[in-house]
Amino acid sequence: MIHARFSKMALTLIEIIIGLVVISVAGVVLFTSLSTSYRFAGKTTNRTAATLIAGNFMEEVKAHRYGQPAPKNWPQVTADTRPPDNWDDKYDPENPNYARIPMLVYGREARLVFYQQLRLANGSFLDSSKSQKTDKVTLVIWWREENPGKTDYKSLEVELGVRSPW
Repeated sequence: MIHARFSKMALTLIEIIIGLVVISVAGVVLFTSLSTSYRFAGKTTNRTAATLIAGNFMEEVKAHRYGQPAPKNWPQVTADTRPPDNWDDKYDPENPNYARIPMLVYGREARLVFYQQLRLANGSFLDSSKSQKTDKVTLVIWWREENPGKTDYKSLEVELGVRSPW
């Protein structure tokens, strides 16, 4: 009687092998998805930080009086469309073109360094001697993203039309 009960509960070797294969495949899929989500979380952090920097700057632009010089903490106005070479290795906290957000991610300091470029369509927003009454302020923010085997540079560009109140 006891022997008959055990034979119904016993697993064959093929059933054990199939079970191990299913568990192995599920484990590989789980670890791959965790790795991918960790990588995308880093990219999302950079993009979110750049968006916050851009939003804060645009609020400062809205509060700035038309025709007055730029505050010293604003990025320098440039006509360049790309940041200087090796900008990410030359971080200078005194240079207003650089923005850094100190942040800890999983107990490690995250590298959130950004390079900012400020462009004006005609320059009248920051120069009272110019006769134009409208201008377009463009802020471009660059950052570096580490990917397996290579480094990518990403950018976010925001524009705001400004008009003289006079």
